[in-house]
Amino acid sequence: MASIYDIAKVAGVSYSTVSLILNNRGDDVRISKKTQERVKKIAKDMGYVPNINARKLISKNIKNLPEIALFWSPTQHPIFLNDMISRMNALIKQKSIQPMSVTIYPFETDQLYKMEKILCGNFAHGIIIPAASDEDVNYLKQMDIRTPVINLYSDIAKYHSVDTDSYLNGYTAAKIFDEQNIKKVGIVENVYQSVSSSERVRGFKDYCSAHHMEIIVDLAQIPEGDFHIDTALNRYQKGRSIVEKLLEENLLPQGLFIQEDDSARGIYSSLRSHNIRVPEDVAVICYGYNSKENEEENRLTMIEFPIEALAIKTWGLMNQILDGSITTPTRIVCPTTVHFGRSCPKPKTWDE
Repeated sequence: MASIYDIAKVAGVSYSTVSLILNNRGDDVRISKKTQERVKKIAKDMGYVPNINARKLISKNIKNLPEIALFWSPTQHPIFLNDMISRMNALIKQKSIQPMSVTIYPFETDQLYKMEKILCGNFAHGIIIPAASDEDVNYLKQMDIRTPVINLYSDIAKYHSVDTDSYLNGYTAAKIFDEQNIKKVGIVENVYQSVSSSERVRGFKDYCSAHHMEIIVDLAQIPEGDFHIDTALNRYQKGRSIVEKLLEENLLPQGLFIQEDDSARGIYSSLRSHNIRVPEDVAVICYGYNSKENEEENRLTMIEFPIEALAIKTWGLMNQILDGSITTPTRIVCPTTVHFGRSCPKPKTWDE
């Protein structure tokens, strides 16, 4: 990448002249328009990228805000990133937290190690990272990151964390079925393998084992061949294909616990299109985001992924870390809510 010194050499002018032009101060010191245009063209042709942090340091008009590195991977619910940013803005506006500057760093699941220079480079005042896979969690456990870290979805003792009790969520789904005397059940795992999904599966299976419930369907919801899951529509279609597979194998349980909401909507729709009564023949519970669509149509019984609470608690915790009121690793567990809909009514014995 070209530097100001490289540009000055090609343009045949001094380093200070290039600096003044690229910082839009050429007119202030009466550098000719022709020279300014020539230097800017050379900079563009050479692929010059300005050092934003250096500009912020020398500018008197830009407030020096705490820098937060927000890591993001495809395993996250697509609505969560938008909610994280909008909640931060709302909290800043309400003066509940101090203003912060956020840089988003995309990374691929199981490849967090590729971000080591960012994680350990002291480029930020705080790091927020959703380590979803076992491999990424194990990598974080081995690292000694000096910058304060808030990890989402998993509890690593040496870092702060904001998450939900995933094991309890799976346990709760099985309990709801059991309290309606549904004993032959199935579970559809998440489109992405993750620590939290694995914990929900474990909680579900542990309850079933302890209460003599038979798991007759256990599907890893992994796409075959060229099937992609990068859109809500594709995940919906994947749900429909799961029903076709179960019908071909003549293997329908009395209750299905599904780990992802878009696929659950596809399963629900496909069951009904095959004249399979929901919930009389097959009751459906899913884990996911309780969208307005689901609320209005009152379709799915859902153990809610608490997007809003996770975002608010994360930014609140980061604010306390920045102001020094929290210095030791802290874990915050956000409670989840069961929204009962048509797909599985509330048991008469259910105690809120």
